[in-house]
Amino acid sequence: MKKFLHSTFSVWHFPKWKIFLLGIFLAVSIAHISHASSVSPTPKSQIPSTEVSRIVPLTSAWESPQLIRILEDHKGTVESLSFSPDGQILASGGGSLDPRIRIWDLQKGEKIRTLKGHKTRVLALAIASDGETLASGSDDSLLNIWNFKTGKLNHTFSEPASNILSLAISPNGQTLVSGGLDGIKLWDLTKQRPLQNWVRYEIFYSVAISPDGRLLVSGGKDATVKVWDLSTGNFIGSLKGHTQPVSSLVFTPDSQTLITGSYDNAIKVWNIQTGELIHTLFDHTNQIDSLAMNPDGQTLASAGHDGIRIWDLNTQQLIIKFPAHSDWVQSLAFSPDGKTLATGGFDSLIKIWQASPPPQEVLTGNGI
Repeated sequence: MKKFLHSTFSVWHFPKWKIFLLGIFLAVSIAHISHASSVSPTPKSQIPSTEVSRIVPLTSAWESPQLIRILEDHKGTVESLSFSPDGQILASGGGSLDPRIRIWDLQKGEKIRTLKGHKTRVLALAIASDGETLASGSDDSLLNIWNFKTGKLNHTFSEPASNILSLAISPNGQTLVSGGLDGIKLWDLTKQRPLQNWVRYEIFYSVAISPDGRLLVSGGKDATVKVWDLSTGNFIGSLKGHTQPVSSLVFTPDSQTLITGSYDNAIKVWNIQTGELIHTLFDHTNQIDSLAMNPDGQTLASAGHDGIRIWDLNTQQLIIKFPAHSDWVQSLAFSPDGKTLATGGFDSLIKIWQASPPPQEVLTGNGI
């Protein structure tokens, strides 16, 4: 049963001359406030002011994201992004026109190498916590395991029967989970062998593992989020609330909260321990393609056909929204220190944004 808070108000009685003076004071105060609110502060962000919409005056480092670098080498959509554990290296997966993986040095803004091993869109990337292993999944049904530091292709799993749409690696780096058009599968990364098929003949758009390694969650075409115990394989339950496929899943760092994005334009925030829907975030006018959770546990980024939104989960408020790219945004990822946001779009560009850094020129990093 819902609880409602009832507020009580007291009525004060004043002599008429006091009421007259109080009215003059309030009129002057309101005029002063109206004048102050009409003065626009000098924008700190390098995003054009006409493209930015600040919704609430929150105190956040992400109120004015700074575009600090543009990475150019992809010939088509940037489908997926993943940071190395130290935040110095970024991996990006290409689209159907150019299904290659780029590895970038973010400090220099240069491409380190290009990985060739897929025939079509690289829809999913995941880097193990030790920074040694990169997993990539594609529309070509191949699951490739790379040496992230050398770029060597160590192994290819060809067992998936259909498109791989999402990947997740357990915190200990031993278990890889794939979700796609043919269900959910588990893989042993240390021995490079399949473990088991958890769910067959269902379509899953997204998978995620909680930071504490206990839970596996999936987002399905049927608009349902399913939750499992990763160590036992036991099914825990379903979270129902979306009306379209669940395209993206992220946990808060404490593993207590799950955030889900969907093609129904909504973002839902769940208490993963109880299954309770905490609240729903609405502002996107089109489908949500990607979510990224900042390590601060408070800042959430969402991307879709109508650009990027950055949210404050504590206040449930939208901090800022902006297009970011000339075409819709397909992928995004926060760096491990939470100070950098990488975004990839249909315009073939990767853009690197920083949380309120000192002003600087936008640099262009070209492929080598």
